[in-house]
Amino acid sequence: MRILKQKISIPIREDRPSWPRPGLDALLKAQRPMLVVAPAGFGKTSWLSQARSRTPLAWLTLEPEEADLDRFLGHAIASLQHALPGFRTEAREMLDRAREMDGARAVLETLIADLDEQVDSPLIWVLDGYH
Repeated sequence: MRILKQKISIPIREDRPSWPRPGLDALLKAQRPMLVVAPAGFGKTSWLSQARSRTPLAWLTLEPEEADLDRFLGHAIASLQHALPGFRTEAREMLDRAREMDGARAVLETLIADLDEQVDSPLIWVLDGYH
């Protein structure tokens, strides 16, 4: 599967002004999963772009095609490897067996175990367009 770099890179708009968001920053420091939802133009991407200067950020722009498990998992792994240089996982080799839910579960379990073993600091993982 070919990985499109624009799907795993944060779309940065340098011309956008940005403002401090201490409330959101505090939530990020809590290191808990969160869902950031707001209409277009409210600064979600700008805020996350600023946050990546303090915390590694993996980005994946989702499209309807990611409903396919192989495609989603392949891009998910690529987004993490793009954000975490040196991160290696056996999950990539398991993708050909992920067509069924049990196979996908095994790939995700392997990916999470590899992240747990290799990543000691917080990580932001954005699934943009999850709706």
